[in-house]
Amino acid sequence: MTTVPDWVLDGEQEPEFAVAWAQLPGAPAESWLSRIREWLRPWAPTEETVGRRTFWEIPGGRAVAVADADAEVTRFGGHTLCGLTVGMAPGRPITTVTPALLDLFAGFLGAHDAAYGEIVANARVLPPATALDIALGRATEVSADEAGTHLRGYDWATYCPPALAARVDPAAFARVIAVDGGGLLLVATDDPRDYHGDAVRRVFRAVAPVLPPGRPRQVAAEDLSRLVFADAAGPDSGSAPVSATADADGRQEQVLAFVAEAVANGWITVGESEDLPPEARAVLGDAAGVGLTPAGHRRLAEILAAVRPQ
Repeated sequence: MTTVPDWVLDGEQEPEFAVAWAQLPGAPAESWLSRIREWLRPWAPTEETVGRRTFWEIPGGRAVAVADADAEVTRFGGHTLCGLTVGMAPGRPITTVTPALLDLFAGFLGAHDAAYGEIVANARVLPPATALDIALGRATEVSADEAGTHLRGYDWATYCPPALAARVDPAAFARVIAVDGGGLLLVATDDPRDYHGDAVRRVFRAVAPVLPPGRPRQVAAEDLSRLVFADAAGPDSGSAPVSATADADGRQEQVLAFVAEAVANGWITVGESEDLPPEARAVLGDAAGVGLTPAGHRRLAEILAAVRPQ
């Protein structure tokens, strides 16, 4: 039997959430779980372990900020993935917990010689692959093995290991947390919901010197809106603005991927004509009566905000 979440039954938007994950050389499962337990303890959660995942449910409904958490520790290709997903109670903003989550994450990264880490808000991720791995077609094992040579990716909060930290521009970030051992936890914006558009471009330029070479490409059904579609080793990186050609290609690839996503989710409508953005009209065509549902419009706006020139 399928259980329908309360927020669906109440006709509300999906609650906000954050995903934090790190790549480590060892397998510090108990250290990761004990830190999370201590962090969640004020909310008196219940705990259940299923296989390699540990789940916490927090009683109190809307009276508390955090509704649930889910942690995992997994080995891959000689490395260890430590992950945590934190789900907010309906109507509670993710900013309620992000300061404490950053502190929790930074302490853990420094204690275990992490090679990479990131915190992503309100977006699906596929660790141990990064969004940049997916866009570059780069094998996860290769990316992980080369984490001391190239930064594996970037997002709202990105851990840069000591070997690469001196080559990034810390001035581009809203907050920089010095991690024990010499690494840096780079926080793009005060509010993770502001990580889009120019904020993404600013982060890209700041970390371009340590990113792997190659031009990212849109992959069907993948949300890569938190990337800049330019080669970090090319003329579009550094202090110069991302070129108009890179921007145009990025918009086209993102909109093409959006159409596939819209079809899969039933967001394309046939009825009254709509004044769609030119990027979408170029793909959907000029036929009268083609439009998008409200959910489709919201998703398209998110994509275009990330790839339009600023």
